[in-house]
Amino acid sequence: GAARPCDFARLPLVALGSRVTARFGMRHALAACLCVLVPSSAQRFAVELDSPPDARWDDIAPLYRAPYSAAISSLTADPEKRLVVQLVEAALRASPSLAARIYPGDLMAEFASLGRGLNVSAERVAANALLYDLTAGRRGDGSSARACTGVVAQLANGQVLHGRNLDYGSADQLKPLAILVDFKRGGRVQFTATVFAGMATFNTVQKAGGCASLSPWSLSQNERDQGDVRSNWLRLLSGSAPATFAQIRRVAEDACSFGEAVGMLRALPLPAFSYFVLAGSQRGEGAVLARDREGVADEWRLPKGRDGWWLLETNYDRLGPPAPDDKRRAVAVRFMARYSPANFTLGAMWNLLSDRSANATAGERGVWNNETVYSQVMVQPPPPAMPTLHWQRRGDYPEDPPAPISALSGEVGAAVRPSDVQAVAVM
Repeated sequence: GAARPCDFARLPLVALGSRVTARFGMRHALAACLCVLVPSSAQRFAVELDSPPDARWDDIAPLYRAPYSAAISSLTADPEKRLVVQLVEAALRASPSLAARIYPGDLMAEFASLGRGLNVSAERVAANALLYDLTAGRRGDGSSARACTGVVAQLANGQVLHGRNLDYGSADQLKPLAILVDFKRGGRVQFTATVFAGMATFNTVQKAGGCASLSPWSLSQNERDQGDVRSNWLRLLSGSAPATFAQIRRVAEDACSFGEAVGMLRALPLPAFSYFVLAGSQRGEGAVLARDREGVADEWRLPKGRDGWWLLETNYDRLGPPAPDDKRRAVAVRFMARYSPANFTLGAMWNLLSDRSANATAGERGVWNNETVYSQVMVQPPPPAMPTLHWQRRGDYPEDPPAPISALSGEVGAAVRPSDVQAVAVM
């Protein structure tokens, strides 16, 4: 079929790596396989890019009709937001050429596959997938979306870790839609994205296959609430800039290295402001781009990061103050002050993403909070070592806390309850 659930096998990571190496040889291991830790309740799928685009999601979308409907109802509960989505849907239906500019390449055909499975029109699904661009902007009351945390840290041996929490409103409705999707070509994984079922686009991805098999990289995007949101609408509906998440998918398909990904993200025209957090496989390959619609407002790189070894982005410009009630930055800085490149580990990164030790009276908010949908750590060690991706839908906040920091040994996946973890090979 065009898409299918991947085979979940309970295999130790060491055995998994040996199995892949034995079958393909070390030089092909990166292109052939990603080691991934996922909770057993998660779903992981493969989308075959060699299949007809209007059939790629046929096996996935029908599984998510009910949670998709619930999530969209929650996300568009505000009448003004719902009206904007409806107007965009009408514009996409009236002008296929406009739809093709907003969603270039095969994307509208993929939305047709998604819409058929969800029992809604392709234009409705495509309009719903534009919610970021339709809502991200400067708010009249000065508030922020308070959405997402990105961290890049370089260890003493030069290995780079990329941590990501996706926070958003209607988190409880979005959690059931969060899935991992391996985009494959020629039977091999090109890149793995964290996708909300019902979208052909995304804002978190690790590319470790195809042209990036020897230079893997990862990317996450955070909301940047600047600029008039009506200008976002104008850029979209005039066809001046494709959707932000469509641009990210283009980067995932075309960029063959960290440097190429950074270069593309510097130059792409965007409908809305954004932050892009990137990590590569070599020493110094870490960056945060603060993007305006037409260019880069600021860029900071690993060698010039905090203490020279880590970068942090929490929806605010690095020289600007956070919102008075959203000081996640302070929580993360305090956590990282306890570490150095010599003792920071994968387990420590997971604990940072799980940190809820906030002083609310001082306006602090936990890195893990009531709007966290999922957490993810992506590791791209220099070849021939295999990249790894560690992902978990978050449970109820705060009733379902992660393992305490003191319980972590720094082993892969140590912060996830062993009964909830599976090691998955993707061939």
